[in-house]
Amino acid sequence: MRIFIDADACPILNEAVDLARLFKYEYILVSDETRIINIVDAISISVPVGENSADYAIISMIERDDILLTDDIELSDICKMKGATVLSYLADIYYFERAGIVIWNPNSKGNKRRGIQNMRTAEKKIIFRKRFAKFLEEIHIKEESNRIMEENNRLMEEERKKHEKALKYIEKLRRREERLLQNQREKTERSQEPTDIIDLFFWNEQKSLPKNKGKKVVY
Repeated sequence: MRIFIDADACPILNEAVDLARLFKYEYILVSDETRIINIVDAISISVPVGENSADYAIISMIERDDILLTDDIELSDICKMKGATVLSYLADIYYFERAGIVIWNPNSKGNKRRGIQNMRTAEKKIIFRKRFAKFLEEIHIKEESNRIMEENNRLMEEERKKHEKALKYIEKLRRREERLLQNQREKTERSQEPTDIIDLFFWNEQKSLPKNKGKKVVY
C-alpha cells in the first residue's frame, strides 16, 4: 500500500508526510515543477507544467488499495474507479452515490461538511492529523492482524509437514523391520534344510505330514 499526495496547493503536506513516516508507509508527493517542496528526504515526483499534468501522473501510477490525498473531485473519481481509497485534505472519505462522487465525513454530525470553508488553516491541520492518524492506525492494526494470521497458518503448515514426514519415517522403519524379519525367517529355514539324501527324504516326509495342533500323531 502506498500513499499518494496531490501536492499542488496541498495545505497539509507536512502533516501527511509525518504520519506516513510514523506508520512506516511508502508515500509519494506528486506536483508540477512550479511547486517547491521543502521537506527533507521527501519522496517526490515533479512533472512538467501543464493542465492537470500532476493528476495524470497520479492516475498512471496509483493502483488498487493505494491511498490518495486530494481535494480534486475529478481526480478522486478516476482513482476510486481504480480501487484506491481517496481522502480529502481533512481526511474525509470520498465514496460513490447515484449522483456521483460525494464527500462523507464520518466524524461530523449528519455526515455533512459544516463550517469547513470558514476554518483557519491551523484548525484544518489539527483535524486532518487526528483523522488521518486514526485512519492509518486502523489500517495498520488490520494489516498486523492479517500478518499474524498468515504467520500462524505458516507455522501450522510447517507442523503438518513435519508430522507427515515423521509418519513416513515410522512407516519406513516398520517396513525395514518386516524385511529383516522375513530375511531372518528365510535364513533359518535354509539352515534347517537336509544336507544328504536320507535326511532329505525324512525332511520331505515330515513337511508332507498334516499339522494337527494339540494332537499326538502315532505312526
